[in-house]
Amino acid sequence: MKMEQSQVTKLIITDVPRHDPIHVYLEDYGDYRGRITVTEYGNSWSCFWSSMGCSLVEFIMDISNEYWITKLAPQLNQSLDSDNDANIEFAKNKVIALRKKDEIDKSQARNYWSFIESSDDVKRDCCDCYMGSELLNLFGDDAYYENWPIVDNPEYVRMESRLNAVREAIKQIQG
Repeated sequence: MKMEQSQVTKLIITDVPRHDPIHVYLEDYGDYRGRITVTEYGNSWSCFWSSMGCSLVEFIMDISNEYWITKLAPQLNQSLDSDNDANIEFAKNKVIALRKKDEIDKSQARNYWSFIESSDDVKRDCCDCYMGSELLNLFGDDAYYENWPIVDNPEYVRMESRLNAVREAIKQIQG
């Protein structure tokens, strides 16, 4: 059995608006290697860097939130599909644009409009060929790649806020 001891700095960050206490464990192994673990209310995120080119603290202060989040929570998307109401408006605008360009006639526009208003999931009906929806042809073959409305992911925004608090705490301990 081999055992190694390392220096760990633990920070407890409190009084951050809309956050429970945030616990941060900084493990700088030297040789430009290090690990950080962030916990809040039973959730934990950790990442390790084997070649940073500087100390762990310097590295944390220099990286972007986007990069850091991809290391801590790679499954966390910055944005989410919008709700069905926004997708309905998006699809209706497409019908209006097609009608203005005379690419569809009044009857086709009315049919599309009717299907859009009665759809529980307009994006699915426009994109999923397995559904067999009347809306499949509205956007053509690449409906999924249209600029569908999106919203910021609140979990991503919360993670950014958490990481900003960690950076502020690190600034305070650096003096």
